[in-house]
Amino acid sequence: MSDNKSEKEELEALRKHNAELLGKLRAVKDKLEESNNAIAQLAEENESIKSKMNAVVFEKPVNDVLSELFLIDPAISLQQVRLHYDVEYDQETDAILITDKEGKALSIKAEVDGREVSKEVEFNKDDLYQLFSERGGFDEILIASRASGGGASPSSYAVETNAASQKRSPDRGRFGLR
Repeated sequence: MSDNKSEKEELEALRKHNAELLGKLRAVKDKLEESNNAIAQLAEENESIKSKMNAVVFEKPVNDVLSELFLIDPAISLQQVRLHYDVEYDQETDAILITDKEGKALSIKAEVDGREVSKEVEFNKDDLYQLFSERGGFDEILIASRASGGGASPSSYAVETNAASQKRSPDRGRFGLR
């Protein structure tokens, strides 16, 4: 009987140890679930931060430049540009790059020291305007050059000086105008 009693004690000890191990397993599973929830929450926050960063670092500068170049909405003009070119943000150089569809840098003609040289296109209004003008494809939506050749501000012809308004006042009175 003592064998039976020792077996029962051993069995009871094993059951007690099993219960302890199951409790530890439940605690580990709970911690794992908490960790997975924290990871999911951090992933959502990371996506939100990436979205905000993309808006500040890429979308706003691109929209600002494209709104100066095109007659249509910048989002639509970006789609049109992306039909011909790739436009991306490069983290290494902290710049917006425009390349051809094969990923090669684009070049435009520039004048340096009186001679014409080839220059890599930077994502700015002047370089893009020259690129789109030289290569074509955007003539219907590209804002034309605003150069007037007169050197005066566009509104200078519409400004009336006091001297001019005083000269006209006698005429106004003669025709019954006040």
